[in-house]
Amino acid sequence: QILNNIIAANRGGISLHNPGTEGTTFRGNFIGTDATGTLDLGNDGDAINMCCSSNGTQIGGTNPGDGNIIAFNSGRGVFVENSSGVSILGNRMFANGGMGIDHRPDGVGGGPAVPVITSVTEASGTTTISGTLDSSASSVFRLEFFANAEPDPSVSGEGEIFLGAVSQSTDGSGHLDFIADFPTASVPAGSFLTATVTGPNNETSEFSRAFLPGADQLAAIQVVTNTSDTGPGSLRRALFNGAFHPNGAVPDEVHFDIPAATDPGCIAATGVC
Repeated sequence: QILNNIIAANRGGISLHNPGTEGTTFRGNFIGTDATGTLDLGNDGDAINMCCSSNGTQIGGTNPGDGNIIAFNSGRGVFVENSSGVSILGNRMFANGGMGIDHRPDGVGGGPAVPVITSVTEASGTTTISGTLDSSASSVFRLEFFANAEPDPSVSGEGEIFLGAVSQSTDGSGHLDFIADFPTASVPAGSFLTATVTGPNNETSEFSRAFLPGADQLAAIQVVTNTSDTGPGSLRRALFNGAFHPNGAVPDEVHFDIPAATDPGCIAATGVC
């Protein structure tokens, strides 16, 4: 068991390779950050990289304090290759250089079936997340939900804030229309929402594609107003908003309106950039 450690600022993250690593448990750790979960102490490469029969690994859990904070690492949060029964539950993952969870083959789409968030509504102080899952028939699945200030570059999510979980069952054809309710106060405004699913074989999926509530109300012209890497007015946010805005065949536009005094590439006295 690997419990309650700070694993940070190393030349590499944690590697579990080959027989002998089965059943390893990670709980209560800070991987790439300090005990506050706010300081960037990222490890080079993946935070946790497992391969070749690291079966039954448990990263986090369902009890208070089980979850790990996995953040600021230059690679992926968790990478799983040729290992079965890897559960990834109740963790917080954000600001990693790659996907939060990645199953081989590399990139979006590996591993177990991923849930799809299709709508988010708010009424009377309750936020309702709805979506679909198509997987094994007549089986119980644990769906976990997260809020993120930004999605990752793949437009899939990570899991910055753990909102909670529900357990629901697929029908005889393997289909599930899931619904999960959370207090609206626990869901920061403007968040990109994501989900994972863990099935009866204890394997956790990659994060779903991020869902931005109200994306249909985004402007087709995004304006960059600062040189920040993230957040409102940044180029990253403008590109993400363009990716999520359902604009049909009409392309979105990105315009720049950065004050010369705040742009390091400009000469403030002349406004020349």
